Amino acid sequence: MKKSFILLLSSLIFANCTPIEKIFFKSIITIYPSSRHSIKFEDGYQGAYYTFTLGDKNNIDTYLFAAQGSGYASVQYFRFYFKDLPGNIKVFALQKRYVRHNDSHVDKPVKQFHQYYCLSQIITDQVEFIHSILLNQDITHKKIVMFGVSEGAMVASAVAAQIPEITHLAVLGDGGMKGIDSFRIWGQRTGNDFDKIYEIVSNNPTIDQFIGQYTHKYWKDMLNEDPMKHLIHLSIPMFYCMGEKDESVPIESLYYLQKQFKELGKENLTTKIYPNCSHDLEDSKGNSHRSEFMNDIHEWLNCN
Repeated sequence: MKKSFILLLSSLIFANCTPIEKIFFKSIITIYPSSRHSIKFEDGYQGAYYTFTLGDKNNIDTYLFAAQGSGYASVQYFRFYFKDLPGNIKVFALQKRYVRHNDSHVDKPVKQFHQYYCLSQIITDQVEFIHSILLNQDITHKKIVMFGVSEGAMVASAVAAQIPEITHLAVLGDGGMKGIDSFRIWGQRTGNDFDKIYEIVSNNPTIDQFIGQYTHKYWKDMLNEDPMKHLIHLSIPMFYCMGEKDESVPIESLYYLQKQFKELGKENLTTKIYPNCSHDLEDSKGNSHRSEFMNDIHEWLNCN
């Protein structure tokens, strides 16, 4: 019974919640709490971030900065997301602007959320946030990991390239393709013309018009983002993982990353593909492989 309940909670983290499912979301942050803190950005915005510790809090050897996936939800769920990650780790997760403390995907964003929700703003905020945290931490002999999942993968690669203190980059649910190239493949499979969308948002990157749930400005940033422009300059260990049957990002993006690194002669990339798994690492039988992924991160960190 407990295992089934946990799997249900896990499946809700990346799903669009119904009102009943919202109860389960709130159960997650009750059972797996994290500490809330505030940060004042240079432009005056008062932001929030969350922290929690895994393992022995008196022997922390790793700081992990986590960038979440797309959409509107509190980053408090990361405490549950990382529950199976071994090691003595302190996790830091920055809240997107104008996301409220307990909100989940079912909650309606305030207008200001869309005004600031785009990759360029998220990356800028993450860089300022991480700099401010590292200034006040003793990072001697510690690993500093930048982790990104899905949309957060693009954030993570850009942030890692701007902060020399970061020692490791770990990513789930993305590869190395430029946004438009990745979405073009996905669009061909789903009947969406992303070249047309790219033309529309490039000519009119407004925050007042939407395609799906996101503004033109969001789409312009996303489709123009090119992870390889950051990754080719990084010499730190990198761990890129995807589900073989990822329905949100084409697996070709990871193949592309592998090919680019091989051609460049770069040897700091480790990759893993989880057979028959979706974007959130659930296989066709409904079994989650996220615990396996967390153990893989642990082993990779120990070896690098």
